[in-house]
Amino acid sequence: MFRFVVILIFSFSLFSANGQTMILDFNPEAITEIPQSEVGALLAIYDATNGKNWKNSRNWLKSDTPSSWFGVSVSDGHVRELILVSNGLSGTLPDVIANLTQLEVLYLFDNSLEGPIPGAFAKLQNLRRINLWKNNLSGEIPAEIGEMGNLKELILTQNKLNGSIPQAITNLSQLEGLSLSKNELTGELPGSLQNMKSLKWFSVSGNQLSGKLPESLINMESLQWISVAENQLSGELPSQINQLKNIHYLDLSHNHFTGSIPHDIIYLDKLSTLNLSNNKLTGTIPSELREISTLKRLVLSGNLLVNEAIQNQSEEN
Repeated sequence: MFRFVVILIFSFSLFSANGQTMILDFNPEAITEIPQSEVGALLAIYDATNGKNWKNSRNWLKSDTPSSWFGVSVSDGHVRELILVSNGLSGTLPDVIANLTQLEVLYLFDNSLEGPIPGAFAKLQNLRRINLWKNNLSGEIPAEIGEMGNLKELILTQNKLNGSIPQAITNLSQLEGLSLSKNELTGELPGSLQNMKSLKWFSVSGNQLSGKLPESLINMESLQWISVAENQLSGELPSQINQLKNIHYLDLSHNHFTGSIPHDIIYLDKLSTLNLSNNKLTGTIPSELREISTLKRLVLSGNLLVNEAIQNQSEEN
């Protein structure tokens, strides 16, 4: 029995001189479940991201039904999702990924991918969710991403991206979530953020962004979550901050903001977290902040602020 098993295994595979496994019975041209252009794209991704060393490569280069390949979802004859999370991918993303024309979800986070984000992403017009968090991607964010009109989620957190945030990114009117945190981005925040009318959460913390907090950001009623912490933003906080009617989380800490806390901030009646710490704010802390019933976390340390109640008492004396 043991001898039979050994013979069976080696009838399916051989080892090349460098130790790599070569599958003899896998013929990609025999695949009919998806178009050959999509087959080629998947194989190129496998090759470019060191597929032979993935943590899980179940059925890749073995089965002629890509829907059985680990991380690949197929419906109506096309690849719809590619989800290879925490799977040991390394290398770069090839431009041929654009041949997955019906792709809707691309989750490749928590890997070791490097190099630039392909501008060819723009051809993936059906893509709704991109999550490339925690890789080693570098270079600038391609302006072509702004052409992906159906995108709802774009997460590029914790990479090595540099340059400025492309203005074109504000063309993503369907985008609900944008996180560019923990990169090496510079320059100012785009001035036309109000074009992103569906945006609910926005994070650019942990970069080297400068300039003022644009009024366009403060005028977005759709926003529920904002973090611009740990940058070099400056200037006074916009007085019309009360326009953020649906905001739950607001973190402007570790910047260079000056002036006083806008009094109208007390009208943010859905606010649960407010962090303005480690700036250069002066003046008094509005006592009405305590009247926001939803407020659970208030952090104002590292400024030159005075409690309004103490200030009033001092003036009376």
